[in-house]
Amino acid sequence: MMNSKEKSYIKMLGLSLVIFLVGISGIIFSSLFLNGIKLKMLPEFISSLALLLGGILVIYVVKEKSGSSFKDFCPKVKLDITIIVMLLSIFESYLGLTIFFSDLVDEKPDSLGLVSLILQIISSVIIFPVAEELIFRYGMLTILFKGAERKLGVLFSILISSSFWTLIHFPTNWSRVGQLILAGCVLGYIYYKSKNIIYCIIYHVVSNTSLYYAVYRMRIILGKKYLLYIYLIGFLVSFISFVIKNNNRRLKQNG
Repeated sequence: MMNSKEKSYIKMLGLSLVIFLVGISGIIFSSLFLNGIKLKMLPEFISSLALLLGGILVIYVVKEKSGSSFKDFCPKVKLDITIIVMLLSIFESYLGLTIFFSDLVDEKPDSLGLVSLILQIISSVIIFPVAEELIFRYGMLTILFKGAERKLGVLFSILISSSFWTLIHFPTNWSRVGQLILAGCVLGYIYYKSKNIIYCIIYHVVSNTSLYYAVYRMRIILGKKYLLYIYLIGFLVSFISFVIKNNNRRLKQNG
């Protein structure tokens, strides 16, 4: 028999699944009914808007179920932590590319028209990051953390959120799965430690911008293996700096 805490956590898992389905319903609709559109990237752009609508609905769900308003998860952003988060995002992006995407060195990016290129940049660099963070970090993790009272529960919650987040990217190989799980866990940890969704959005926007640029610089990035060690060192230094800075900030608030 499950005790009350276990039942509560199972209930939170169920609610997080509902949040996931609400969030991706727009993507499913777009993929089913908009693929016939001739203009490249327009279905993806519409999907991003639908996902953003799902993210807005999630704000309401979290408010109703947790009793917390969206403002509670948007405290004042600190410049030093923001810079560290941005550096961490850049190093994680390129580290993921170097480790998981070495087989893409000979691939060339698709050529897009100006309108499609603009739509791709807006959806990939702005709308998708905001929408995904609202759903998978603010939505799912807020609900899951509410039911996770032990460290194992917190780690398990982050893995669940990262797994669902990975699924909506429809990864086609295990390398892509690994890169997404890594990024998702880092984002989940940032949200857990900072309780500030803005840092996650900043991280995601910077990460997608870095990856977007990297696609067009793939040969240079992957052609110099020593960059792997630079990215790894930069990632570790940035991550440790984030932990130290965030802990110091909390100590000051509590003191």
